[in-house]
Amino acid sequence: MQELRNHWLETGCNIDIYFGINTGYATVGNIGSEIQMNYTVIGHQVNIAHRLQMEAKPSQILITSRTLSEIKDLVETEEIKNVKLKGINKPVDVYNVLTWKG
Repeated sequence: MQELRNHWLETGCNIDIYFGINTGYATVGNIGSEIQMNYTVIGHQVNIAHRLQMEAKPSQILITSRTLSEIKDLVETEEIKNVKLKGINKPVDVYNVLTWKG
């Protein structure tokens, strides 16, 4: 991400990207009425991902232990234990993705 951000800076764009990734079930589809319809995703797992994104620093990728269990062979991480996320009752074990393996 830092390489991409540096490229954007060379072209005059100062853009920061923040990532929060969680794994779990969510409701996906058209939600609303005939007057106002939106294709979206909702649910507790989506809320956790959004809260992680809000905690992330520029170009940082924060993931949950559920996500890590799916990609542990692909990434190197550092653990951040017991993060209290706004609107989430229980603290969450969060992992900062450092680099891709290989």
